[in-house]
Amino acid sequence: MHISFIVQASMLEIYNETIRDLLTPGRSNSFEMTSNKQYTIKHDPHGNTTVSELTIIDVFGIADVTNLLEKASQSR
Repeated sequence: MHISFIVQASMLEIYNETIRDLLTPGRSNSFEMTSNKQYTIKHDPHGNTTVSELTIIDVFGIADVTNLLEKASQSR
């Protein structure tokens, strides 16, 4: 039996009730940068929570995850 899967990541920050996508391409680390996107938090009956319009990136290993964590940290 062969099991295959896809792992994806997105990162957000909620500050003063405002959602910020920390992986938006071209994002600076300035808090004053605002986005025109309206993010929506949704909960499904299975207990899953999603946020609309977030940047989603495929990850293939620990190095990809580490790079995304660094990028998100710089965007904060």
